[in-house]
Amino acid sequence: FSGMIVLWTVGVVDMNPLTRSLLASSDIGSMFRITACKLVLVVVGVALDSVPKVQAVFMLIAVYGITYYIFHQLPYYSATVNMIYQAIWSSLLGVACLLVGLVFTAEKHTGDAGYPSRMTMGVLYQLFPMMLLGAVSVRLRMRMLRPAAQHLHQAFTDRKIATALNDQKKRAVAAAAADATAADPNDTLTLLGDLKTVYKFKDVTQLSVLCREMRKWDEDGIPDPDATEYGEFLLKVSCVPGACF
Repeated sequence: FSGMIVLWTVGVVDMNPLTRSLLASSDIGSMFRITACKLVLVVVGVALDSVPKVQAVFMLIAVYGITYYIFHQLPYYSATVNMIYQAIWSSLLGVACLLVGLVFTAEKHTGDAGYPSRMTMGVLYQLFPMMLLGAVSVRLRMRMLRPAAQHLHQAFTDRKIATALNDQKKRAVAAAAADATAADPNDTLTLLGDLKTVYKFKDVTQLSVLCREMRKWDEDGIPDPDATEYGEFLLKVSCVPGACF
């Protein structure tokens, strides 16, 4: 069972950002961590019935680990899939919390026959609010990682304009441009033009989310050329040490 789950995890990993698979992910590390938490959840749920308190705690930790990695890493290319998965596992996190509460407080309510029933009904009451909370949290997380999008789009546009102008003047001023480049030790900053155009990515997750803007297709299913070029631009600048542009 574990081997098949690991193979399935490897199968959903696709490094092509333009893949049309809904469950595709580029983050194999996070997918393996999520899979490990799922395996712990299954094994603990089956093998530790004799120690319900330990079982409940480990199940809570496993479900929390899954929600944590989905929220922080956003492993799937599709924003909708990330929201759906987080909604599902957030509802299960609520169930796991109720299970821990039930297991640790049942002895204090031995004379209350309706206590387990009320706790069970709590599963239904928390289900949809927790699903909504999970989906909204992922949505907000993605919005927090996208403030740089406008900045990077402007840098991309400026780069295209500068490249086009440079191509037009290249033949006429080839010699002069070569001399100026050789004499300028700060050529990189000269090309950038202004320190305000320098942006440092927070982490790989932010870069991954920003690159997903290239996932646009026309009516015939052909990738949008401008979006694709923008995604390629981000991938290239991210190869700089420190992921700084």
